[in-house]
Amino acid sequence: MFLCSTRNATLPKMIWDGVRSEIDPTITSIASILIIIVSMVMIASGIMEYKAENVKIVKEV
Repeated sequence: MFLCSTRNATLPKMIWDGVRSEIDPTITSIASILIIIVSMVMIASGIMEYKAENVKIVKEV
């Protein structure tokens, strides 16, 4: 008969606990800030390109 002990953790459980304990919240927050900054730059670039196209069309007419 196989007895399951709570002291013996399975390998996936040990890996998950290791990943959770070693992730620093600072890294996550910095990554989030960088994603937000890049997104804002891309949106601003798209808006500027759109406005430049409209100015070009207006000058041609």
